[in-house]
Amino acid sequence: MADTNLTLPWTLRYPITIVQLLVATGTEIGKNTPLFTYRYKTTITQTRDLNEEIEVPAELLAVFESPVEGTVGKWTIQEGDVIEQAGHAVVTLTEACPHAVQFAGMCALCGKDLTFQDYSGYQESERANVKMFHNTSGLAVSMEEAERIEKKSAMTLLAARKLILVVDLDQTVIHTTVDPLIGEWKKDPTNSHYAAVKDVYSFSLQDAANPRGYWYYVKVRPGLPEFLARISQLYELHIYTMATKSYARAISKIIDPDGKYFGDRILTRDESGNLEQKNLQRLFPVDTSLVTIIDDRGDVWKWSANLIKVIPYEFFVGIGDINSRFLPKAQDVKATGSTSGGTVTISDDADVDNASESGDPSGADKDHELHTLENVLVRVHDKYYVAYDDRKVLEKPVNMRKRKRTMDWREGLPDIKVIMPEMKRNVLNGTVILFSGTIPLGANVDTVDVVIWARSFGATIVKEFSTDVTHLVAERVGTKKVQQASRYSHIKIVSPAWLYTCLSTWTNVPADDYILEVPENSAFDAEIDGDASNDKKDTDADDDDDNDDDHDKDSDRDRSEESDDDSDFSFDEDPVVRSLLVDGPVLTDDVPVANL
Repeated sequence: MADTNLTLPWTLRYPITIVQLLVATGTEIGKNTPLFTYRYKTTITQTRDLNEEIEVPAELLAVFESPVEGTVGKWTIQEGDVIEQAGHAVVTLTEACPHAVQFAGMCALCGKDLTFQDYSGYQESERANVKMFHNTSGLAVSMEEAERIEKKSAMTLLAARKLILVVDLDQTVIHTTVDPLIGEWKKDPTNSHYAAVKDVYSFSLQDAANPRGYWYYVKVRPGLPEFLARISQLYELHIYTMATKSYARAISKIIDPDGKYFGDRILTRDESGNLEQKNLQRLFPVDTSLVTIIDDRGDVWKWSANLIKVIPYEFFVGIGDINSRFLPKAQDVKATGSTSGGTVTISDDADVDNASESGDPSGADKDHELHTLENVLVRVHDKYYVAYDDRKVLEKPVNMRKRKRTMDWREGLPDIKVIMPEMKRNVLNGTVILFSGTIPLGANVDTVDVVIWARSFGATIVKEFSTDVTHLVAERVGTKKVQQASRYSHIKIVSPAWLYTCLSTWTNVPADDYILEVPENSAFDAEIDGDASNDKKDTDADDDDDNDDDHDKDSDRDRSEESDDDSDFSFDEDPVVRSLLVDGPVLTDDVPVANL
């Protein structure tokens, strides 16, 4: 049994005036039982002499019928009331089944077929339109049921002093390639790459396009088992990936073989309903105040306040995210790594040259992002529960059940969407950053990931040089901006690693270890100052026409080179690099299958 507030639909002609209530409290009614009569104003067509039709105002009487069956409870309207718009509650009905949980058009509670739509236009299947379950596309609940479920879950988490962590897979906690060479390297202990790839996992998936299947090779980000073990003590873990369900399940078997961290809390593109964006409301339609996200892509989340962006993990250089081909291209600050003839190579962090003859990969993978990320997540968790304790929202979760039903259970709870931005804004507050030679050529600076990311930490990003700049982030020293900045002792000229370290650790780290040494370049300085020698100008004036033409061409080339010195990085330098770094590998039927 459940109480339902019956509200007026949008199909009525508002405003309406209640004329008479037709059913007494306590009456059992069936579907389409008349509940009340009402008046509404409209226009009708009348025919006058000579068959002339005119529109005249009229007030008509109508009957409102119950779209559901149940027992009439308390009326919330009375005769003479004027109702201006849809959504107004008129009566409380006690139903045998509210059909709050539905699967494939049937009520999961009573088994009733809910696909039938009668003449009134009311359809009971619309009562449950919230899809909040991870791995089931046909299961939906009503908003009331969603709120009940989330409330119960939140109370359990708060009692355990936990938060929720939504985890992306590709390039966040693992990196995957389909290059068959990895399989060959894994089989051959004498291969120079064997030490680096011996702990790479592999699995095969089939699809309609290729019944033979593709082999996937997966490198787990260093420290992941320890990260999951420790962070699961503070967070309830969920997977949200743009990969297919079969791929996500295969990865979960690798990173969580016993299912003790994620369980069945895995949402993939097969159930998400959106192939270009991720949305927390797909998992938590009512409340996201306990939710934190880790992902290497900020754009797919529209830079949600719940997001902790991580530095992408790239073990197989140039491969990127093999499941992002349908997503908008990521605006990375610069390319990393290289490729050789379109074949995958191993990251510089995979120090194969230092591997011992026995195959022990000394320093084989020096990525420490998960350790840094764990520290940030612990800080966020601690900050939340300090605020929770300070507000003294609930001394015990049982007190929540004693609250009045009309009280919002979220009232007074801290909110991750408020806490994390406040923590981040203080990190680079007062820092003015100028980029040089790092942002892709032709990119809109305001849409580049690293710019959006840095601004979320309180940094001010400028596009032109000025003495207000505190940090010049440069990929190389031979640019005009670097030469300009080198004249001022208060400007720190640093490598991008400084900024990434600040953003990754949520700490304004000292710039001293990231300073770029700028050699003196007096000729370049003179050109910047506009003090070039007039003697050269006089000599050029005496040249003949041919020399003038040559000089003009040389000058144009010099200006072009000068501009290029300070231009932002372009992927166009190598079509193979561009293909692999920007587009990622394309799976086709002729991809060979490794014989493992």
